[in-house]
Amino acid sequence: MWALIIAISISGVIAPFFFPSDFYEGSMRYFSDPFFDQLLRLQQSPLSDASHRLIGIALLVLGMIQFNGDIRRTRPRLHRWTGRLYMVLATIVVVTAMDLVVQYAFGGFVEMVAIGLISFAFAFFVILGFIKIRKKDFAGHRESMMRGFGILMFVTVQRPFFIIMSSVSNFEVVTNFLLAGGFALATTTLITEWWIRHTRRTDKPDAAV
Repeated sequence: MWALIIAISISGVIAPFFFPSDFYEGSMRYFSDPFFDQLLRLQQSPLSDASHRLIGIALLVLGMIQFNGDIRRTRPRLHRWTGRLYMVLATIVVVTAMDLVVQYAFGGFVEMVAIGLISFAFAFFVILGFIKIRKKDFAGHRESMMRGFGILMFVTVQRPFFIIMSSVSNFEVVTNFLLAGGFALATTTLITEWWIRHTRRTDKPDAAV
């Protein structure tokens, strides 16, 4: 999971913001004209684009820290405050995602609907996790937050799926992008549900949460 987060950090944050613009734009044009066109469109909303990328990576890193059992047990106050920060960042990521997809959906109406549903599901599990912890339902809180994070992780898996599909299929770029997103979401959701069920019997609520 850390490897996937590092990979998307390099391709989604370091590359567009720290590489020379001519080099990055040229690379995108060489890779795919539709992606280059999308890059130019996103540059029309630099604040939403930059904040979505940067805060999205921060949210992934923070989520991984939240699931660290040693931190939950030994530094409960840090876990609680980072949990509150996670909710704030999650709100920003959802808002910027909807803003960008409504204006510049790469996959058209299909992507707009898909991102809307995914954002709703992610927000639902984050809010549900907050409600669960307020009721001292530690197991319910853990599972809700894991489901939300599993949805969030789909963005890190979509790119490997897209690269594979682009190499083996004759579909258009946009079609491969949408199919890769669907496969990625299904994969992270199934793995999350498997992990929840695999650990449910042995997991003991952390009194420090």
